[in-house]
Amino acid sequence: RRSSDLLVLSKPQNVSLSVLTPEGNDVTSQVQVIWTDAQGNYVAQGASLSGLPVGYQVNCRMVLSQELSMAYDTPSAVEYTLKDGGNALTCQLQAIKKLTISGKVKDASTGLPLSGTVISASQTFGGKYSKTLNTKTDNNGVFTMEVFNVPTSVAIAATDYISQTIDYSNSEFSGLTEFTVPDISLKSITGATISVGFTYT
Repeated sequence: RRSSDLLVLSKPQNVSLSVLTPEGNDVTSQVQVIWTDAQGNYVAQGASLSGLPVGYQVNCRMVLSQELSMAYDTPSAVEYTLKDGGNALTCQLQAIKKLTISGKVKDASTGLPLSGTVISASQTFGGKYSKTLNTKTDNNGVFTMEVFNVPTSVAIAATDYISQTIDYSNSEFSGLTEFTVPDISLKSITGATISVGFTYT
């Protein structure tokens, strides 16, 4: 037979993934690694695959642990085609950027600043973990706090005033190191006043 008619079999290949922090520490054990084929069909879970042919395409998706999710951005999925030997992949995590948000709270009726107003920033990491940071306004009704660049819900609450909540996606913080919240006006809680008198004998 002609040599061109012969089927050449390649040695089965292995592929592995290592996940590192920006400092180079290996945190692969804290990451759930999910492999799929070129069509998106589930193949396996774990840091490595074995027994695959040269030219086989795999997609790799990473799910970070809670601890890692609250410090690093979730990596994008990786597409990789196996070659003959040397199929060791490395993913280096990127720290979540921080920014400073600030704003001013005032009375909606008088326009005067509201000191001691509680500002709570509830932040969502990796789409499922949350953390809340708190601060208060100063004597001028101004607040400043450092937060992570992730989806954030800011709640503003003061005694005898109607609370407000403002939601921000991280797209509004994109590329920023400082973000100013538009002035917040709180309405005082008003209603009927009932006076009760008692007569004792």
